[in-house]
Amino acid sequence: MDAAFTLSYPELVVAESLARAFPKRHGYSVSMPLSRQQKGFDLLLYRKQSRKTATIQVKASRSYAQDQPKRATTFRFNFGLWFKRFRVEPGAADFYILFGLYPRADVVEKSLWRPRTPKAWWNHRLLVFSDPEMQDLLRHVASDSFFAFGFNHGDERIYLTRGASRRRDYTGKVFAARSQAIADFLG
Repeated sequence: MDAAFTLSYPELVVAESLARAFPKRHGYSVSMPLSRQQKGFDLLLYRKQSRKTATIQVKASRSYAQDQPKRATTFRFNFGLWFKRFRVEPGAADFYILFGLYPRADVVEKSLWRPRTPKAWWNHRLLVFSDPEMQDLLRHVASDSFFAFGFNHGDERIYLTRGASRRRDYTGKVFAARSQAIADFLG
């Protein structure tokens, strides 16, 4: 009997995103630990030329549609990603990738009957933090048990909306903007 390895959907999407951004032809390899109980990281990104490895911890949230505000002066985003505050063990992971899954705008506006292409129904957001950056973020949201990011359809901007005294722009942490930081880490 052959052993079967499984990955959660958020880890799979992150692994696919890493494999696209860091292709095998450039000497990169994405791997997962054999044990599902591995503490501290979920994926490994290896670079053959430098013989360096980045450990990656994936944290996931589904999206929550935001209700329309009651007051005209209140602003709400289309979607919110809520994350339970977690403990960061310094040095356990080199990078933390926060994953958020949300329905595509054109799918939300249609009836529930869909053709058999479920992957096309969804979009995702990936936010990348280094170990010190994640520790800093969690230190700032220490008074709350959750932290949340808000965003709108068709807009790349994303903001910390819960866990901060005021809305903070985290657009610079999206995967496309941070893949160079991962490449620099791997040398």
